Order: sequence, then C-alpha cells, then structure tokens
Amino acid sequence: MARNYSKNPHRALITVRFSNIMQNRFGTTDRWEAALYKGAIAGQETDGRFTEWKRPVNKRVSFYLPRDVRQNNRTPWNQLIYVRIRTTNGYPTFDFVSKPFRLKPGKYHVVMSLKSIVRKKKKVVPEE
Repeated sequence: MARNYSKNPHRALITVRFSNIMQNRFGTTDRWEAALYKGAIAGQETDGRFTEWKRPVNKRVSFYLPRDVRQNNRTPWNQLIYVRIRTTNGYPTFDFVSKPFRLKPGKYHVVMSLKSIVRKKKKVVPEE
C-alpha cells in the first residue's frame, strides 16, 4: 500500500544516502549506519536521538516517521533535526552530521558525502 507522505500531516519519509564512501579506494567503507537527532548544538554531542540506528538496505537508510520513532520519544514536528552517520567497522572511523533541517510532513532525500575541494591560488605579482 502506497503512503502519501506529502499530504498526511502526521507522516514523513527521510531517505539517507552516503554518496561517495563506497568507491573501493583508501579509506572507504560500506559498513555504516544512520540515526535522526533533534536539538543540534554545534560542536557537541546531544542526547536528542529519537530513532534507533539503522543500517542501509540497497545503499540507503529510510526512516518512516512516526513508525521509526524510539519508544518514549515523540516525533519532533516543526523542529530542527539532523542526520548522524557513523561507520560500524573498526577502520576507517567516520562520525558526522548533516546540515539541520526543519521536520515537516513529506519526503526528504538527504545525501551525505565526504568531499574535498582543492583550488590553486593565483600568485599576484605587483607591477613595478
């Protein structure tokens, strides 16, 4: 049975994908899990986890709210939440969070990646 997450005021589907960590290069892993947190505090661990940790199925983790909310917790509607990803094997170790977003009913696609950008600076030589 298909669920309409965009029109039901009490349902949300959050799909998480870890985009470039499984490319068979140094430092890659395919063993990771994700959880949803509320109350992000910059630079601090919070006790705001409101879902259990879930491992990916077909390289994605899907949270069906309110079904996946932990016992004795409530779905934090209209609050800022974030996704936390961590690896589950010994090495390499990653543990990081997404940009916070406001939880409202509907579908969300969260793509997290490890990315680096290198730019060559142009040397400016003053004219004589």
